[in-house]
Amino acid sequence: MKRLIGVAVLLAITLLAAACNGGHRLSAPLQKRIAAMAREKAGALGDPTVKTAQVYGPATRVALLEASLGQGVSERLHERRARFYLIVLHGHFVCRGCPHLRAPSPSGTIATQLWSPTVAGYGAFSLGRSLPDSMSRLGKPTVIRLGKS
Repeated sequence: MKRLIGVAVLLAITLLAAACNGGHRLSAPLQKRIAAMAREKAGALGDPTVKTAQVYGPATRVALLEASLGQGVSERLHERRARFYLIVLHGHFVCRGCPHLRAPSPSGTIATQLWSPTVAGYGAFSLGRSLPDSMSRLGKPTVIRLGKS
């Protein structure tokens, strides 16, 4: 009986930990890939001091874009089964490489990058000052510490 109670307690702790992590576990190699990409993005945007990245997913490209943009987007047939992740960085960013036609370079405190480990070329990027309320439908993100390269 004590063994059964111990197993039940261990199972409850495991489920609670998964819920606190947004319910998704990212493998260590995937976390390393995302952390490296996030460090590179933060540095390119002028803030190499960013310490963490919030990661939503895996989900469809459409679900992540609709939530992060707060509007509908079109779906590409070959992306329906692909795993996508939305990476959110908080910092002080300036996009010197973004087109800006005689205006100051775009800047913001939140940078988002859509990424898939299996589908190349569909990594939408945005820079702004806030996230839309529709992000709440994605649940809690997995937080990855960026550390040093």
